[in-house]
Amino acid sequence: ASSVRTAGDEDTVLGHAVFDKGVGHANANAIQVLSAMRNASLQLIGNTASNVTATKGLASANSITQTGSGSMSRLNATLLANTAGETRADDDKMALTNSVHADGAIENATVQIMANQGSAQTGGEEALINSVRTKQGSRITGSSVTVAANRGSARSAKANSVDVEGGVRGSQVAVMGNQGSASNKGVINSVTGSGQISGSNITILGNTGSANNGTANSVDVGGSIAGAQIAILGNQGSTQGGGTVNSVKGSGSIKGSQISIIGNRGSTQRGGTVHSV
Repeated sequence: ASSVRTAGDEDTVLGHAVFDKGVGHANANAIQVLSAMRNASLQLIGNTASNVTATKGLASANSITQTGSGSMSRLNATLLANTAGETRADDDKMALTNSVHADGAIENATVQIMANQGSAQTGGEEALINSVRTKQGSRITGSSVTVAANRGSARSAKANSVDVEGGVRGSQVAVMGNQGSASNKGVINSVTGSGQISGSNITILGNTGSANNGTANSVDVGGSIAGAQIAILGNQGSTQGGGTVNSVKGSGSIKGSQISIIGNRGSTQRGGTVHSV
């Protein structure tokens, strides 16, 4: 798919669509669900998309999105060997490349994002490349998420990462063997979010990434870490202008958890956090 563009718009109240029917969204090789998604098995494999642009809504290339009410429950999703470039959304809307995005929770699911390549940009900070994200305070619960062997670049965005607004509970998350760069407060090869990590295993292994005033090969959460095992092993990274590399960072407490930071290489200029908790 190439040169997929839309300029449509929907009637809004206080900036939100009255009835979101996907008007104004640009989808190329993509799956978009405007409600709950249950017991689904979805595979996006070997797709190529370029010049996917939306001026008023979502721009999605080789991706799976769930918006509105509901959740992704018992989902089995695989995104493998997809390539996408120049995915763009204007007006601070969302741009997705080779990614899984959910407004609701991801529960009892298996999600694999492997060997993809891509880039995306947006007017705000809503671009996602080769990554998994939940929004609106939603969690990843009882799930297995693997982000492996991807290549991506992120500007004010997240690439090769898992971003969970509501936290991670009772899950396995692995970010392994990815390569890329992030600039302008971007995130690369990391697990981030504003919620808690509890009863989960987080592994960040063998990634290479650079971040300009951003986050690379790290776990950065706003909530507490409880009953978790976090391993950051054999990664290479650098940051300039401050940032976080090969580290665990957050503002909450750490209780009953094991954190291992072993065999990493990293550097920072003008401040930052490297190989640290």
